[in-house]
Amino acid sequence: MGKRILNHGADWMNDPIDTQALLRLGERVASYTPRVREIETFWNDPTLQEVQYFFAILEDPQAPCQQRMGWLPRLDPPVTRQAIMEDMDLSLWAQLVLIDRRMNAGLGDMWTPSLWPLCGNSQCTGAFGCQDMFTDSMQYPWVHPVVDKPEGVYSLSPDLRKSAVAQRILRAIDTWREQTHDLIPIRVPDLQGPNTAASQVLGAIQSLEMVMTHPDELHRFLQLYTDVTLEWIRQEVAAAGDNVYWGTFHVRLPYRHMAIAGDSLVLISPDQLREFAVPYYTQLAAESDGLCVHYCGGNTHLLPVLKEIPGFKGVDSQFSLEQYPVAREILGPEPIILTLILDGPPGSTEVRPEFLRQYLEMIRGDRTIIWLRARTVDEARRLEEMVHTYGR
Repeated sequence: MGKRILNHGADWMNDPIDTQALLRLGERVASYTPRVREIETFWNDPTLQEVQYFFAILEDPQAPCQQRMGWLPRLDPPVTRQAIMEDMDLSLWAQLVLIDRRMNAGLGDMWTPSLWPLCGNSQCTGAFGCQDMFTDSMQYPWVHPVVDKPEGVYSLSPDLRKSAVAQRILRAIDTWREQTHDLIPIRVPDLQGPNTAASQVLGAIQSLEMVMTHPDELHRFLQLYTDVTLEWIRQEVAAAGDNVYWGTFHVRLPYRHMAIAGDSLVLISPDQLREFAVPYYTQLAAESDGLCVHYCGGNTHLLPVLKEIPGFKGVDSQFSLEQYPVAREILGPEPIILTLILDGPPGSTEVRPEFLRQYLEMIRGDRTIIWLRARTVDEARRLEEMVHTYGR
């Protein structure tokens, strides 16, 4: 595998993990326990109405895998996303470096350290035969459909044992727990919702057409996928043990609170949502003590239906200045709105101070978690000061 040289910081990647260094890192991770309790209380106590915040400190744009991981600084030489996903030793070493450095930033946001065995999002679709395909080693992989016609769902026989990604995650969790002596939480679960999975296994266009043309076949797939997801959650949580991190890259959730991505939900109507999504999200919610639903775009037509799901605790999206008041009016005061604050074209990370000030003044006193991107620690500190000045 060869030597990997870092510019500065803890040298986790060049030598075997040093026990004493690991213990010191573990003590620092444990010091976040009070903050974890604050986060759990914020989610579970609807009387708490104060803006919370999270910083994703970005990397150089030529290292997008580290952008999504959200830590600073970049590794030298750069690490590709494909390598991070396929080499679990590399993933562990890189994350130890980046966790160490992220803690050194000294920010007071909602970030808490954890190890994330992210290998793409096909752990459950892999049970249906889907395989990750990297067309660019710096980008996320694609998953190609395996069902070419609606009637093909009747021949599906999903099995997590044939999902290479699922098995790699389980091996990584087992190995990482042993190598780190359970000192750093393992982040689980990382889930795609059934409707988004349908676009992967059945194809984006075909899965949407089936809402109208083959509803029975679509329901069959959605139930199969829900069953596999429930099995996966149990396997992953059992593998992670007691020191488990529930939540997403964006924010930690309370124990046994589940985050599910449902980007494909924005493409169907509220009535279709009730028929083709709510029954399956309800089954997933029954496995947890709370549910947070992610989708991109800040669309609000989903919210009247999503808030009816038992255990619904919040929504994770990107709500504009115009969308946020509509979302809050629909949801009422108790559910949490987790929003990435965007101020510019797609891919832009800059937020103008006047825009952030306007946003913070709008959400002051709300049960809101904002997600801000910063390219440097100094920039993060400037944004943090604005949060405290205008959002508290």
